[in-house]
Amino acid sequence: MITARQFYQAWLEVIGNNQEKIQQYCHSKRDYTKLAISDNDSLIIQVAEKLGLSCYNADYYSLDSVLYHEQHRIKKGNDKYHYLSHICVAFEHENCFFSGLFQEVAHLLITLSQLKVLVSYPNSFEEKKVNQELVELHSIIAQTPDSDQISKKENFLLILGHNYKQDSKDSWKGLVFTTEEWKEL
Repeated sequence: MITARQFYQAWLEVIGNNQEKIQQYCHSKRDYTKLAISDNDSLIIQVAEKLGLSCYNADYYSLDSVLYHEQHRIKKGNDKYHYLSHICVAFEHENCFFSGLFQEVAHLLITLSQLKVLVSYPNSFEEKKVNQELVELHSIIAQTPDSDQISKKENFLLILGHNYKQDSKDSWKGLVFTTEEWKEL
């Protein structure tokens, strides 16, 4: 099982190795999203490779990306379609922190996967609003029947890129849901 800490460490390594591309694409949300998710050598594909997983990054049942072991891919029918019997990591990426992250959280909560990951980018100068949003997202997860298991397994990871234009791993924060609070990695 891939842990939140393993995923976060792989994410930071990939970010560190792609600073040039990030600097090139960070001025356009569309281009940055392609770099993060849908390019042939996207950040999420690189993370999957670091973790020894395969990645499908073309909207798997409306998820931005899913990471899986190749043995869980059902090889029936047309090869261009992916059918999986198990998802290791369900991944959502949202450029705009204040654009309704609750929708992404809800989508991840109803997805059967070992780890649920949401990456977003709050403006660090709006710390009070960011904290309010984090409280709201925490309460959504806390209200689910599985919240104790999610907390025990630490399998809901929120990655915040406070300023993805900076050339620093310090601009990232990994938070794991626990019943009491978001725990920083």
